[in-house]
Amino acid sequence: MLFTSWQFLLVFLPVTLGGFVALQRRGSNELCVAWLLAASCVFYGYWSIAYFWLLAAAMTANYLAGRFIDQAHGRTRRLLFIAAISGNLALLGYYKYADFFISSFADITGIRAPLLHVFLPLGISFFTFQKIA
Repeated sequence: MLFTSWQFLLVFLPVTLGGFVALQRRGSNELCVAWLLAASCVFYGYWSIAYFWLLAAAMTANYLAGRFIDQAHGRTRRLLFIAAISGNLALLGYYKYADFFISSFADITGIRAPLLHVFLPLGISFFTFQKIA
């Protein structure tokens, strides 16, 4: 679903905004956040259900990493922080640069390996850097 499609403008956007306003009038910020999270997941999943699961797994992993980092102390906390950032950057690197590294390796060594032709998930750079921030 594109932002300029009639489906977005006449169905998704009004339902999302209407739900948000209704929940906001009830005075529940937690429900507003949950509603917008669910709407975002529906929007992303409509584009590609496979990449929705990637996004959901990344969100869950980052949530859990944040919880573990919050509970840890000293060196363990620092190592968990570095591991969480490294995991996010590894995910981004795989989707954006896997074929680049394979072809560069092949050019340098002469060893040919098949390219993965990984399809880049919509907005992966944005949501990866948002999770890191």
